[in-house]
Amino acid sequence: MAMAGCGGAAADHDRLGDRHYREGRYAPALAEYRAAQRTTPRPEVWAKAGAAALRAGDAMAAVDAFERLGTGDPARVAEAARGLERAARLGMAPGQPGQPGSPAVTAAVMALRRLTPDRPLGRLAASSGLDGASRRDAVRMLPAAIAAAGDHEDVDRLLIQYANGLRATTACESAVKIYRTALRRVGKSELRGDARAGLAACALQLGLDAMSTQRLDAAEQWLAEAAAADSTGAAGVQARISWGAVRLSQGDVLGAAIAWQAVASMPAAPDSLRQVATARLNSLGHAGPPDGGKDTVP
Repeated sequence: MAMAGCGGAAADHDRLGDRHYREGRYAPALAEYRAAQRTTPRPEVWAKAGAAALRAGDAMAAVDAFERLGTGDPARVAEAARGLERAARLGMAPGQPGQPGSPAVTAAVMALRRLTPDRPLGRLAASSGLDGASRRDAVRMLPAAIAAAGDHEDVDRLLIQYANGLRATTACESAVKIYRTALRRVGKSELRGDARAGLAACALQLGLDAMSTQRLDAAEQWLAEAAAADSTGAAGVQARISWGAVRLSQGDVLGAAIAWQAVASMPAAPDSLRQVATARLNSLGHAGPPDGGKDTVP
């Protein structure tokens, strides 16, 4: 009897939602459809909830309803995807609380990717800030966003975001290529700084990886690129210290001293790294610069 009562209550909410919808009261209709789903969820009611949410201008509620529709009934995935696209466009409409890069747009794009991994995202991907996406999901979607972006600065920003995502998923060799491309394109100083810092971090990691396997020539190339990319940032300074260690391993004591002295005499370098460089200099017996402090790493 209790179960029958629950089912009856759900049916009542469903019918009341239909009545509100027919009479153009979409927010109350959405509330009734949601109430109906609390006891006996049915895909067809999620479809009605999604439609009511769109009419009510509630993009986030529409995303939730249409994703639940596609998850609950695989035969209606295409219908759910169309609803999610409408929810994303609603989020981008002038005067709506959701704008490109907002949680509603990002949520719609992410739901589309989960339900229909092969569906082209086009401008929807470019309009999503992807702030709520996992790193791996963002990396999968950013090429589509870059291809759809029309503004030069948007492309540059997305390129750097793509490289950052690759770096976070340990794909540093691929990330380095994207950072280099971004640096050839980017004119805005803030974006150039982001690209330089990312390139330095990735090149440093690749240099350290090469050092760990005794590939000293490759390590030197990567560390030199890291130091050049962001000479006063933490990654660039760390690269100079490691570069000195590579030179010492190659028997180049003077080269190691020059690299470490460059860090020890660099006012902008973090104090902890300057101390490391000074300690390594002292271990060589070079407490001061060989020529009065003018040496730098080539």
